[in-house]
Amino acid sequence: MTKWQPEIEAEKLTVFMIDECHLLWGDLLSYTWGRTDKRIEIPIKNEKERQTYYGALDYQTKEFIV
Repeated sequence: MTKWQPEIEAEKLTVFMIDECHLLWGDLLSYTWGRTDKRIEIPIKNEKERQTYYGALDYQTKEFIV
């Protein structure tokens, strides 16, 4: 960033730091009894729900955008 510092300070160049966050809920955890020589399969209709958020921080103004 040192290379572009004059342009950043003159507000000719904007620098954003970006990241993402993945929220998961509804994970399934369970136990069952069965014979050791046979596989037990249990159908799962909705394993988990997910929500993803993306965000960016403007390096110069410190404004955070979701």
